[in-house]
Amino acid sequence: MTAAQLADFNCIAGQLAGWHGELVTPAQWKGAVPKEVHQPRILAALTAAEQGVLDAAKVAPTLKNNVVDAIGLGLWAVGRLGQPVPVIFKPKRRRAVRRKASVVFRMPKGLPSAA
Repeated sequence: MTAAQLADFNCIAGQLAGWHGELVTPAQWKGAVPKEVHQPRILAALTAAEQGVLDAAKVAPTLKNNVVDAIGLGLWAVGRLGQPVPVIFKPKRRRAVRRKASVVFRMPKGLPSAA
């Protein structure tokens, strides 16, 4: 299974569960902002409790950037880090550049959020 097929599978599985999924590229959620600039913005968007969870997590230093990016993608998806784009999943053929896309799921309307 290719990365694109796995991403499609994740989107379809999420939709079957009532969630809405979309492939999101780094350019969509953080633009062309360098990691050295964007990651401090992500950390600044965290609440004190969220920062405490991150600090307590045993994340290898080599993976910390990836974890912060994942947190930033989640914050963006719920509107806490810039404005998210509408989520509509339309399966289509993937090109090689789509390998860097992540799948974002959002709760269906009407469900209580964790925030």
